[in-house]
Amino acid sequence: MNNNAHIFGIVGRNIGYSLSPVIHNTLFAREKIAALYKIFCLRPQELGRFIDAIRLLNLSAFNVTTPFKVDILSYTAKLDPIARATGAVNLVINCRGKLHGYNTDYTGIAATIERKLRLDVKDRIITLVGSGGAARTVFCYLARQQAARITVYHHSEKRRVDFDSFLRKLSANVDYQEMMFEKRIADFDACDLCVNCTPLPLRRLLSRKKLALAAKLFELRYDEAETSTSNYQNGLYMLAVQAAASFKIMTGNEVSVNGIVRIIRKAQAT
Repeated sequence: MNNNAHIFGIVGRNIGYSLSPVIHNTLFAREKIAALYKIFCLRPQELGRFIDAIRLLNLSAFNVTTPFKVDILSYTAKLDPIARATGAVNLVINCRGKLHGYNTDYTGIAATIERKLRLDVKDRIITLVGSGGAARTVFCYLARQQAARITVYHHSEKRRVDFDSFLRKLSANVDYQEMMFEKRIADFDACDLCVNCTPLPLRRLLSRKKLALAAKLFELRYDEAETSTSNYQNGLYMLAVQAAASFKIMTGNEVSVNGIVRIIRKAQAT
């Protein structure tokens, strides 16, 4: 690798499966950019030490995924408006040692719901499964689009309390309902859209009968085993949209979302 090459990456826990390296390294080659994109798998207690090591690594920027999208905020000096509103960051730019946080997930979530599921969420009944950083971004989008009611299922009391704190800062004018669940969701009710913000597939969280109560389903996770339709979308298109947005912020270069989808499909087929 060129000694002057920029180093980028993705930070998360147990993310060896991530397709971000193949996406960005392919794009670097196509755009003739001297850069390398790597995976940085961390345990929760290692995030602080990783931030300390950024100057040594000469890391230009990094994407952020589970479970660090909220925790990373305490290390940022500046946030873009969406990151500030959602309290979640999925892209960090290293500006001479000062970290600037961005949220490109919002763009991917909006594009999937509007273009792929073809749903106008205004006055709709929505259910969110999970309440981490990604769920905050989804909730912010839904609230801004004036959803009628949003029910959020929390994994733990701590997550519920943290989410309540986020909502107070968001000041959203929406009917918010909170629920708790253990291994499966027993009290799931009919809705216009169910968004799964957890790493587990909906089929493991809901029975077929419960799944049928949702008119449309959107899973932020991507799984080649699931075929996307007008009523079901996995996170593949969201991944492509947010990757294109991240690439533009990192390099200044515009790239095609459909081109990234093709990169993903090719990687999944190998």
